[in-house]
Amino acid sequence: MLKKLFVASAILAVSTTVVFANGVPYVGAGAGIKSTNGERYMPLNVFAGYGAIVSSGVYLAGELGADLTSVNLSNTSVLKTTYGLAASVIPGIMLSNNTMLYGRLGMIRSKFSTRSANGGQLGLGMETRMAQNVALRGEYIYTAYHYSSSPKSDQFNLGLIYKFE
Repeated sequence: MLKKLFVASAILAVSTTVVFANGVPYVGAGAGIKSTNGERYMPLNVFAGYGAIVSSGVYLAGELGADLTSVNLSNTSVLKTTYGLAASVIPGIMLSNNTMLYGRLGMIRSKFSTRSANGGQLGLGMETRMAQNVALRGEYIYTAYHYSSSPKSDQFNLGLIYKFE
């Protein structure tokens, strides 16, 4: 069993290296509007990732991010988040040489007033290159937490990205 797991991991590592051989690391920051429990907040987030065009017009990235916003997810202060750390897979389709439509599938771990909880994220966005190494991103992210009252949020972000090309 352990041998099969090791062989599968080695094959995945080698194939990922080949697919992402022409990849580009990037960093960015964003702000927007987060709606939860009928109230709106201004989320601030930072992120870093690594992405590449893996075949004709198909993009794939992995991204780590932090949501730096304190938000009440219910009418009580018990469900107040102070920060969240997320990991996402971002598949995309190149609409032109400078513009991409993408999806987001991720997990987030947020610190609540009483404890930490995990949640799932789904998103849809568009990114366009503004200059050689700079891109602008607009996206919608839906988050649902695995917590006692199953809090949810809708978030619209506008972000600026720097690519290390």
